[in-house]
Amino acid sequence: DLAGMADMAYVKTIIVGSNGLDASYEKTMFKGYLRVFKTKDASGQWSWTSTRLDTGLAVRALEKAEKLADLCNSLPRGNLEDGDYRVLLSPMIAANLLEGLVNAQNAWNIMTGMSFLTPDKTGEKLYSDKLTVHEKPRDTGLPAFTGLDDEGVATKDRPIIDKGKITGLFHNTKTARILGTETTGNAGWVMPVYRNLHVEPGDYREEELLETLGDGVYLTNNWYTRYQSYVKGIFSTVARDAVIQVRNGKPATCLARIRIADTLPELFARIEAISRETWPIQWWEVRHPVIMPYLLVSKAHLTIAK
Repeated sequence: DLAGMADMAYVKTIIVGSNGLDASYEKTMFKGYLRVFKTKDASGQWSWTSTRLDTGLAVRALEKAEKLADLCNSLPRGNLEDGDYRVLLSPMIAANLLEGLVNAQNAWNIMTGMSFLTPDKTGEKLYSDKLTVHEKPRDTGLPAFTGLDDEGVATKDRPIIDKGKITGLFHNTKTARILGTETTGNAGWVMPVYRNLHVEPGDYREEELLETLGDGVYLTNNWYTRYQSYVKGIFSTVARDAVIQVRNGKPATCLARIRIADTLPELFARIEAISRETWPIQWWEVRHPVIMPYLLVSKAHLTIAK
């Protein structure tokens, strides 16, 4: 069985300001996700996003989802006790969690107490030195591209996390004025927003990451990410579709009812390795386009989802 959606759109944006600004730009987008069911308990899902009608992206997503469903279906069912495990996060789930991490750098969230960061954290190394993230609003291959923000300020591509170090916040003119700095060209209708993200790839192939994982859990997708504390970054999220227990670097059992319950900054500080392969991810659990690799994390707290 197959479920999912494909979204094709043409968008024209017109920005008119009280300062005399009168500008517009046009773009197209092609994005979606596909979920494959081999049985009720064996499924896989993947997504894609682009500004171009590239059916090859949808085919790759379908093949990936089917491969995950087949893998789960081929394995015996297993059980897991609550505890800390080495985990391999697919681009689907890694992109979702990255959104929470990057949202903490939104000046609006910092000012309203919805972030674990403070303005003086800029320049500090909080995450693994394996992690480098760029905001690329001028990448015309991803649907969130734009040359100017909603205040008419020019956007710019820039690193926002450099080898684990916070290199900048997201500002509009109002948050910048309050915090005594300059806008970063990230104005949305009300609050600052980020646009396209690129996570720098690493050195490992996907298959090598499974071997490097050794004994752990391969998590391929998630939903219902919720925060128990924005100030501390404490969250939980439910694993969806194929959840593979790995022993000695090889898939061993397919699990169900697994939840990650951890702290975002600590989780991203434990990144050990990143894949060479990246995927363009966007769907309703990943609202902004992300070019995302696989992340191998040395420890994450997993529980049984009730």
